[in-house]
Amino acid sequence: MMHLDYFKLLDTLTIARSRKHIEKYYNLDEVGRFPIRKSPINQYSDIDIEYEFPPLKDVNNSIKRLKLAIYAPLFYLLPDKREAYSEKYDLPVGEGHTVFKQSDRELQVVELMRINMLKRMESSIHSFKLTITNLLNKISDLIDKIESHDINYDPTIDISLIDPDEEEYDDMMFGKKKKVLFKDMDLIKWKQDLVADKEKLTYILREASKITPERDAKLHDLKEIIHNKIHHPINDDNQKIVIFTAFADTAKYLYENISEWALDNYNLHSALVTGSDENKTTIKGIGATDLNNILTNFSPISKEREKINSSITEEIDILIATDCISEGQNLQDCDYLINYDIHWNPVRIIQRFGRIDRIGSRNQVIQLVNFWPDLDLDDYINLKARVETRMKISVMTATGDDNPIDDDKGDLEYRKQQLERLQNEVVDIEEMSSGVSIMDLGLNEFRMDLIGYLKENPDLDKTPFGM
Repeated sequence: MMHLDYFKLLDTLTIARSRKHIEKYYNLDEVGRFPIRKSPINQYSDIDIEYEFPPLKDVNNSIKRLKLAIYAPLFYLLPDKREAYSEKYDLPVGEGHTVFKQSDRELQVVELMRINMLKRMESSIHSFKLTITNLLNKISDLIDKIESHDINYDPTIDISLIDPDEEEYDDMMFGKKKKVLFKDMDLIKWKQDLVADKEKLTYILREASKITPERDAKLHDLKEIIHNKIHHPINDDNQKIVIFTAFADTAKYLYENISEWALDNYNLHSALVTGSDENKTTIKGIGATDLNNILTNFSPISKEREKINSSITEEIDILIATDCISEGQNLQDCDYLINYDIHWNPVRIIQRFGRIDRIGSRNQVIQLVNFWPDLDLDDYINLKARVETRMKISVMTATGDDNPIDDDKGDLEYRKQQLERLQNEVVDIEEMSSGVSIMDLGLNEFRMDLIGYLKENPDLDKTPFGM
């Protein structure tokens, strides 16, 4: 049997304790209590206050019609050149029984880009516009290069005989890691599809660009939630709010449109944390780029700011952050957490809420607010599934798996059940996770049973061995 000292050492080195474990085994009058979780508030926001921008489902249909030819150059190889590129870039898998084709990989990249555009659209119209703009610039530059005839078409160059990474071939090739000679491509067809993509994306961007911050319905709803929280605090006069988003671009957009507004209208300071050196706060002179400074001034009681710098009296009340702080931070001075976008992995949502759902919190209650796409949950799940199923088909073809999509149907149903629960309650992470967690590795249940038994049998050490 493991010696009790092992568990004492584990207690010293690890802090993995679930809420249920603490409530079950610890004296809460001694260690402190958890705040009461209020039922989640579910916010379903439109995109455009004036309802002129198409709904998310229609935007997704437009995205699906894109060929995204810029990410699939191998599909435009001349027929007599395809074998040479297959020999150069395709990879054997499954002990050499099957081949993972580079052309299939490009198909997956295309689908990933569609998923990314959809997720950016879910997050904010601002992030979506940035993605479309960047993609349009890349496509336009490529079309310009093809039309300018500023390409070396040396007919003596053979892809199977050269190292594509050599600089001397840069003006002859397209691509980064897996490069293609322009002379080996059907440039007429490729350009046609590039132009078609450009036209569709230009239309999407033109419509999206009409949505200024003043017309941004989701941003408007966020401000309304903040306003109501400030005027109707759930704990005394606590005005603190943390807003999470998956994308740094969305976080910056929110900070630009929330920080001055909150300072001017409510005299509340805000901060931005994105995991880079672009952290910001409206409080002057506290080292805004330093993560610890920002978090300490957002949660000064839990971070014991008084012991660090007693001269600072101002506090940050609105913290806008990415998932760079979704784990490991104690922000329990705050009682209100907003998920501005829904992470596809529900566990991440629970991890975010764990920043304020802490033992010993000064708050009696805490509130979770989730922004959901303005879709029925079945439509939301199916919309994601349709995009991702194309990727599964290409994987199945490449690896020889019988039918991974059947397994995914069960996974999607499970994911739907998870998301449905999150709309109605705050779920503990061990109820949402599948697999082994650090709480399991800590042998917490066994440890507490052992300690309880030793307390009930204090003379156990005197018992002879072998009984």
